[in-house]
Amino acid sequence: MIAIVEPRLVCPAAALVHVPPRRACELSVVIPVRDEEASLPRTLAALARQRDTDGSPLSPDCYEIILLINNSVDASAAVARAFARAHPTLALHVIEVHLPDDEAHVGRARRMLMDAAAARLASLGRQRGVIATTDADTIVAPDWVAMTLDEVGAGADAVAGRILVDPSGFALHDRHARAFHLRDVTYRYLVTELEARLDPDPFDSWPRHFQHFGASMAVTVDAYRRAGGIPPLPFLEDVALYDALRRIAARIRHSPAVRVETSARPEGRTGFGFAVQLRQWSDMGERHQPFLVESLPAILARISGRHGLRVAQPASCQPLVPIEMAISDLRRYLARLRSESAKSISTLEQVHPVRLLTAAD
Repeated sequence: MIAIVEPRLVCPAAALVHVPPRRACELSVVIPVRDEEASLPRTLAALARQRDTDGSPLSPDCYEIILLINNSVDASAAVARAFARAHPTLALHVIEVHLPDDEAHVGRARRMLMDAAAARLASLGRQRGVIATTDADTIVAPDWVAMTLDEVGAGADAVAGRILVDPSGFALHDRHARAFHLRDVTYRYLVTELEARLDPDPFDSWPRHFQHFGASMAVTVDAYRRAGGIPPLPFLEDVALYDALRRIAARIRHSPAVRVETSARPEGRTGFGFAVQLRQWSDMGERHQPFLVESLPAILARISGRHGLRVAQPASCQPLVPIEMAISDLRRYLARLRSESAKSISTLEQVHPVRLLTAAD
């Protein structure tokens, strides 16, 4: 089947893709694209090589890909069309739009895409059909589609995937940015394990991770609509969707089995994101500013306060502490909890101790 390629649109249309989805389609991958000609071929190649959980090639009929190329000045559209011609069995839809300046951002583009995907899956009667989104500088794992569908099949309303960082790009950043990132990941994983042990969620049990960002997010049509869709914000629209899903008590799975690898490029495409965070950490290191985070007592108070209610309350009155101190406290506390646990937990992903880098490294 020839890939579907839409003509350039002057403004957003109610229905982005005018050709009906394939009848077997269970998942629609949506990707906002702006000036991504260099990274787009690898992103699309990973999606074209999807495998089932047993390693067999995944049928191209069970998923589709929709690209919204907005306000690009490079050859992103030409690259996408060339890829479509080279992969005629792939259901790849390429749409070009020019958005007004005040709407030319990732939040509006992702909203347009996810709304369109929801309508397409609903037209097949699939209220539990899956809208999955990633970014144009991200490489999904070979079983990304299959593992996402597995998590939804197990009862999840939304699936947040584990986002790893491209090591080659990460190595180009200075030692301060790298050290702060490693400490941040270690701290967040330890806090996540503590939450899972003290306030377990039956739909998001350990092992799990802490990320819920646009590089790997998926949601059922029903949950997406009940949440009111993704807010069209200039940035952090993915976090806003996560918050909206929590408000409707959606079953959100932070699955370590759903994985992607994203770029660590120094220049991002939004007002805030990983690139901006890396620059901030670099500046903090150069100025010898401490990395302050929530302390163990504050974390325990927060978890205790929400236990049974599942409404996280910010511990704004608690003092912040250096991240090195928090990591040390968390490790000691979790070591005690682990030793007291009568049942060992088989993990899909272990967090290895991270050597804290110093300015001398």
